[in-house]
Amino acid sequence: MSAIQKVNTYTRGFLNSQLFVHLLLIIANVSFAALYMISKYALTYFNPVHLTMYRSIICTLSIAPLWLIIDRNYVFDVRREAVSSMPKWKAFVFGKIPDLKTTLLLALSGLLVIPLNQIAFIFGLKYTDSLVAGVFQPSTVVFTAFISILLRNEAKSILKFVGIAISVVGAISMILVTGATNKSDKEKEEDTFVVFGVKFSINGVIGACFFIGNTLSYSVYINVQRVLLARKIPSFTVTFWSFLFGTILCVPITLFFINGMDYSDTGGKNIWLLWGCVFFAGIIGGAVPFVITTFASGRLSPIVVSTYSTTIPIFSAILSLIVVGHIASYWSIPCCTLIIIGVLMVGYAKYKENSQIVATPTTPTELQDIEISPTTEREQRLELLDDTTKEEETIDDSTKE
Repeated sequence: MSAIQKVNTYTRGFLNSQLFVHLLLIIANVSFAALYMISKYALTYFNPVHLTMYRSIICTLSIAPLWLIIDRNYVFDVRREAVSSMPKWKAFVFGKIPDLKTTLLLALSGLLVIPLNQIAFIFGLKYTDSLVAGVFQPSTVVFTAFISILLRNEAKSILKFVGIAISVVGAISMILVTGATNKSDKEKEEDTFVVFGVKFSINGVIGACFFIGNTLSYSVYINVQRVLLARKIPSFTVTFWSFLFGTILCVPITLFFINGMDYSDTGGKNIWLLWGCVFFAGIIGGAVPFVITTFASGRLSPIVVSTYSTTIPIFSAILSLIVVGHIASYWSIPCCTLIIIGVLMVGYAKYKENSQIVATPTTPTELQDIEISPTTEREQRLELLDDTTKEEETIDDSTKE
């Protein structure tokens, strides 16, 4: 084997490994952490709904060429017979159109990821700040775990849930440490109200409601993506159609806020920098992480993908140091350690599950079906063993006769 062949073999092995997917998830969460800082600046000029609309359009247009190139040979199963007798260009177009059931799932995915998830996030960021946004992101793991088990997308594992708990505790602790040491003048002066002697911020409560909607919709979105990927639909196809439907559904909401589209006064800000933030939010903070999370949901699981959201506070602290020179508290170190330990535990639990599946003798077709099915691996393995046992009993009975 030549050196080039060895490099190609190792490269293919790496791209097909779980390590590669975990590295991609780290990149996705660095992008999300940067998005918090960039979006906050863009909101000083843009209306939240308009910013969401611009971002979703840029996301969709960014994903479209990659979808057409990478998934150019993919045809929806329901279209395969029809396109076989069509001219090549017509077959290419018609084969990319999903059937009604898949369209409804993709539309639901689009509704969750843009009108519900992104608008809720942008409004939450407007009423609070990136610190509060980070506080609520760990709840994504809890919502995702509950929904995944409810939909039987995920096998139960004590190690996995312990890892989730450790990551969530670490993320919340880190954010609280940051919040205790850094309070802006805006936070000190904003309107408050008192309930049973406890002081609440009006903007904080409104923002918290938006962030709960943001994390809940994202958790459902990840699980819907898993169902679509289980139908052997490529990740770029799923992401493109989801964003296209989400952008279309976002149009009537944007029209409702059409009166606030006067951007003649920049308030002394650089207009090119503001629009640069929008494009950053659409491409680096939108298309890149969402394509990665969709791809990772199919290769790993919704819970593993959502657990990585607990690393966002770590990357936010690092970016704050690089961009604005803010040095995090020393208390952040044990918090970061907890997050990393939790993520490693969840990843190891998933690795053990996959190893157990591979260790059990199966045909390649059976193994592929188990990995892409939305039901749990353990239940599918039991069903497979039951079928094998029944076949053996039938053979024995026929032999006796």
